[in-house]
Amino acid sequence: MLSHVQFETDSKLLEDSSNSSISDYSGLGAFILLCKILLAQNPHFRVRLVKMQANTVAQLLAKAALCYASPKIFHITPSCIYNSIFNE
Repeated sequence: MLSHVQFETDSKLLEDSSNSSISDYSGLGAFILLCKILLAQNPHFRVRLVKMQANTVAQLLAKAALCYASPKIFHITPSCIYNSIFNE
């Protein structure tokens, strides 16, 4: 079982929304509500803001994902970010 999981984002809006009790009825708000439900079921999970400049791995992974014509889920660590993960 996972414990003390931290989800990092460079979006202040996403961090604030995930920690807010205010309802948002937009498409993004519906997605955030689902995330809040999952977070509530796992009290040791949290969303944390990380400045984009400090989040090198996420930037490299996002760039790698753009190379595919359709959405891509990485089940193994892509070689382009392997070294960056272990350097952070």
